[in-house]
Amino acid sequence: SFTSGRGKMRAGRDGMNKTNETEWETIVVGTSNTSLYDKIATHRKGYTAEAMRVYEAVVAPSDDRYKPHVMEHIALLEQNYGHAGRIFMQYVIQNLPAITQVIAKQIERITEQGKLKNEERFWAAMFACVMVGGKIARQLGLHTYDVDRVVSIFVKGVIQVREAVKVSQ
Repeated sequence: SFTSGRGKMRAGRDGMNKTNETEWETIVVGTSNTSLYDKIATHRKGYTAEAMRVYEAVVAPSDDRYKPHVMEHIALLEQNYGHAGRIFMQYVIQNLPAITQVIAKQIERITEQGKLKNEERFWAAMFACVMVGGKIARQLGLHTYDVDRVVSIFVKGVIQVREAVKVSQ
């Protein structure tokens, strides 16, 4: 495929080119020993648009006291075949218009409370999705963690993330 002015061009079954107007947005979570900001900076000096779409949280080294607890949860994850995802997405699809409105309100609230700037709007959207999605999943009995606390930790971390983006420039 190749990129056109409006979208990606793909050949259809008949061999004719057609424009694919489908757009996808997603939140990806990953781990690394190397900062993604550093990787972006080596390829695009002085350009921050990509960096503003990344939110890096530095996690402190784990304490050996928690190893049995961690291993127990890893064993649970190895037996998870996506059942929670199916339950969650069925609910989301059935309630999408209402959920979309709640996410928009959360973006506004988080932007105000966290004093987020316009260029940090992707972070606000991510926090809102974690908040709303986490609360839905808890309501469905898929977990028991404190969603407000998790989002609060992310919002408080914005100061360090801003600095990391600035340094990578």
